[in-house]
Amino acid sequence: MYLTTTALQAYIYGTLTTALPDNAPALIRAAEGLVDDALRGTIYPVNSSGLPTDADDLAAIISATAEQAQAWILGNIDPRLGVAQLPAVVVSKSALGVSLTVQNSSRHDLETLAGGTQLTSAALAYLRRAGLITAHISATVPAVRRLAGVYSPTESGLV
Repeated sequence: MYLTTTALQAYIYGTLTTALPDNAPALIRAAEGLVDDALRGTIYPVNSSGLPTDADDLAAIISATAEQAQAWILGNIDPRLGVAQLPAVVVSKSALGVSLTVQNSSRHDLETLAGGTQLTSAALAYLRRAGLITAHISATVPAVRRLAGVYSPTESGLV
């Protein structure tokens, strides 16, 4: 687990005593899952608990997780409920020969957020800025591949 509810509360509300919703632990778990999915195949050093040993990498992962959970909390969205929780949007309406079409340009983004299938661009930005989302692989730095478990550099053949 990368993020505690206490850390998430501080990330969103700072020193205010605003309480997190009751489903905050579930939102953190869902956000951590999306962060793990985004990092699949990324190579970085980890400790025996599977956490990054580099403080900047760990900070980026925690921030990405908090950013994702914050988007759900502030949007009053539970990704476990999917797009069914979103109100319907009227796209077209006609009356007495007059037709009005309203297109909600952010509907796709809202559906993606509600679906819980991908990180927000703000959450993904933390990982990119830390160099955790990249196609560059360095053969000079001993690291482990974090896919389905934690491997030591010697077991993975990297050293």
